[in-house]
Amino acid sequence: MSSAAVSVIDAENIKLEGSLDSTTAQQLWQDLTNAIEAAASSKLVLSLASVTNIDTAGVALLVNCAVKANKRNISLSLHQPPENLYKLAKLSDVDSILALQ
Repeated sequence: MSSAAVSVIDAENIKLEGSLDSTTAQQLWQDLTNAIEAAASSKLVLSLASVTNIDTAGVALLVNCAVKANKRNISLSLHQPPENLYKLAKLSDVDSILALQ
């Protein structure tokens, strides 16, 4: 079974760790929604350095986070994404929605 966690580091930084896939996306969505809604900054960095796996459900999760943040006038950037995120985002035609760095 996959596991994942969301950690709010400070007002501008959130850390995701573990597997972003169909088994963890729903739980992560609630945690990330809460973090975005509680954000006290107009800028959030989502660290993906500790993500061990990502599939299309994980990509959808990140896209939904970017859309939610944008609606709240929060700039969301993804830091140190896993290598296959670039390929999945491109194949899903959502690479322009995700601010990868």
